[in-house]
Amino acid sequence: MESKAGLAMGRLLNGRARVDLSRLRINRTKPLDGARGLPVPIATKARSLRDGLVDALQVRNAETALDLLLRCAWEIEPSDQALTGWLPALVGLDELADQGQAIDQDGRLRDFIANTLRAQLAHAVPCNEPLWVVPAASDEAAAAWLLAVVSCQRGRPARPWLWARVPVGRPFVTVGRRFDAARHNMPDCKGHYGLIASESGLGIAALLGDVRSRERARAIAERSRRWRRDWTTPLAT
Repeated sequence: MESKAGLAMGRLLNGRARVDLSRLRINRTKPLDGARGLPVPIATKARSLRDGLVDALQVRNAETALDLLLRCAWEIEPSDQALTGWLPALVGLDELADQGQAIDQDGRLRDFIANTLRAQLAHAVPCNEPLWVVPAASDEAAAAWLLAVVSCQRGRPARPWLWARVPVGRPFVTVGRRFDAARHNMPDCKGHYGLIASESGLGIAALLGDVRSRERARAIAERSRRWRRDWTTPLAT
């Protein structure tokens, strides 16, 4: 006989578990407009999963949010995972923190995203001169992994730089909520990215929002047979 936990997980993976916003108290949490305003994935299944994830964050339901991130990793094409799960989750977590309503398992969700993206990059062919991605703060490693994966998907090899000292004599960009000019304002720094574009820098969302460019790059990559479908692992020609 299946356990209750097993049955619940089965319902979730079959797509029947949903967050009912009408039955939960959300008075103290403002709408996550930043997460909801992000570019949406093309596939219907991916859009539905993304909406459920933002709903779960809205009511600060960490367990459901983690389950949906797991589904994102298992069920969504790697090229669509950033728009479906990783980016809206990170934006939503930042919004909750800004409201003073940080979710209890904020670190656990960020670690899951970082570890999943690390696993994707582990399959990439080594690059002698990647673009290094430096997190602007110690708790923004997940954003660094995300920007590195998105850069690889767009054809520019990149890797996170997670050491305390900054790269010397190597090109790098920073990523995070704020640009740390005291540490990173140097000739080798080629720019700053936030999750969403702002006056202080570009945004990862903008890199993912050009659907036509993304689909054109996918078609070129598949025709050339030089990259796997997730765009992160070059194949031998």
